[in-house]
Amino acid sequence: MQIAIVALACFVSVSSAPVSAVNAADVNAFLNGLALNDENRAQAGQVVVAYQNQASGKYFDHDNAAKPLFTTVDPTLLAQPTYNSLINLISFFPLQDGNQADPETDDRKAASLGFIDDISKTAVFTSSWEYLRSVGVASADYEEFKTQIYTVWFSVFARNQVVGSSGFKGTFVGEFLQQEVVGLTNWIRFALLEKVNGVNYHGWFAKQLNVQVQLQFGLELPEGEKQAMKSNLLLNTSPEFEFMGYAVCVLTGNSACSLIIDGNEVILNIDTITVNGNRVISVAYPSIGSTSATGTTKKPTTKKPSKTDTEFQELVDAMRAQDEDKPTSSQYKLTWGNKLGSKPKPTTDNLMYDVDESLFTTPVYAALKKVYDNGILNPDVCVSETDYNSGFKKSILQSLLDTWSTTKPFTLMHEYLVTKDKVPADLTAFKQFLTTFWFGTYSRCANNKKIVGSSGFEHVFSGEFKGDTIDGHHSWIKYYLDQKAGDIKYYGYYSYDDQLTGTYEYDWADRNKKTGGMLFGTSPVFDFSLYTACSLVHSGSTACRFSIDNYELAVTSYTQDCAGGGLCLSTSYPVDEL
Repeated sequence: MQIAIVALACFVSVSSAPVSAVNAADVNAFLNGLALNDENRAQAGQVVVAYQNQASGKYFDHDNAAKPLFTTVDPTLLAQPTYNSLINLISFFPLQDGNQADPETDDRKAASLGFIDDISKTAVFTSSWEYLRSVGVASADYEEFKTQIYTVWFSVFARNQVVGSSGFKGTFVGEFLQQEVVGLTNWIRFALLEKVNGVNYHGWFAKQLNVQVQLQFGLELPEGEKQAMKSNLLLNTSPEFEFMGYAVCVLTGNSACSLIIDGNEVILNIDTITVNGNRVISVAYPSIGSTSATGTTKKPTTKKPSKTDTEFQELVDAMRAQDEDKPTSSQYKLTWGNKLGSKPKPTTDNLMYDVDESLFTTPVYAALKKVYDNGILNPDVCVSETDYNSGFKKSILQSLLDTWSTTKPFTLMHEYLVTKDKVPADLTAFKQFLTTFWFGTYSRCANNKKIVGSSGFEHVFSGEFKGDTIDGHHSWIKYYLDQKAGDIKYYGYYSYDDQLTGTYEYDWADRNKKTGGMLFGTSPVFDFSLYTACSLVHSGSTACRFSIDNYELAVTSYTQDCAGGGLCLSTSYPVDEL
């Protein structure tokens, strides 16, 4: 059997797309929807990257990133079935020279088919299969379709002279030819290799925040370092999304497909070859399209962000101008300290100084401070929250909502959302919606999903604990009160925009927030109104874009089902580095 495979390799040739290719615009439209339905995509906070400095486009030996690219990958994410299945499958493939023999084995084939079975339970797989059937390029029989997908990804061929490669191996595992890396374009594989010092990240060339990064890295092997001078990784995508996204593109006869993820254009590229008369993947890789937020040093600008919704920007401008409760520049001061290096440590310095605490006696702040002072929110996500309808808790939270609903930012937000047909026009009905949306509970406890211990309000305005890490904690009022109580240890910043916002690291109650962020110089009702509008109109990673005081910002928001029914806010927070 092995001799037959080697003989067939002699007839492998580069193949162009067939004449019967499905219209690319139709494929692209499907992939846009597929991205929106990537239900196992990493959620906010599960994957944290440190882009650091730009790489050298001329010299590979210039390592411009002292730290790994991936600083945090939530183990519970990797334990999900499709992630775990991919990691298991990768273990069957050696990381080796593309000119080394590596024929298919029975165990590897079983693992490959098992991976297809595992992802077949996802919406990404089923919708892809349905689409491919609808355009006439896939069988309606599952076993036949599984064989088709297996052939596309796992057919073995010679990348040069010796049979030892496949599309899956090149894309999801990685190979090398002489000194150059081939493939290794999957972020999960890259992150796992970083954990064992298998790759050395050198820095970035371009980036789409939380979506894609163009980077340089070295593949660290006993025989020496192999070079990836310029490569790309999608970020946060599920294994099934990349596996099926590339498969859809190649099976519809296309060699490149375009889609939008969180407002960024992503190109899926597929190099193909022909094996046994079948057009199969040689290697697949993403690239950055024309609509992209690249990472650059940001300065104040009079220009509006290129992807800002004009009407939304008008809302933000109006809310900012009419935020009568925002602190003045003389009522607080931020001292950002030192920029974080490769081994950050807590300092004895504070981030916030000279806060005028008379602010907290005004109705908008007093209503929020009453929530904190009465301890009605338990920060541990694995401890059940008390029922919202319990008299004392309900009275405090309802009083807060009643107070905030009389302000101008709240009214402007409500009017805007009514024009977008997102919420009821009646104020009482709208407040009932917000009660569920912000105070409704659900589970974040990885160890026991039956524990309903979280809400959007607790997450954003108070903060939560997941073991030794902090979740949420996006209110400057809560940060300051925790700092005053001696519970904050500030490390330093990654980036910042003057006295408005920034990204930084700190400890709260001896738990770590690797990458924190919040707005300063805004009232809590402004934050509440902004996050509500963003999450209902422009949800997703950095999908809500606008400027405040000529600084280009974004908000990342996600929603989810409440445990008791209805829509709940999962998270919402500002991003300053676009």
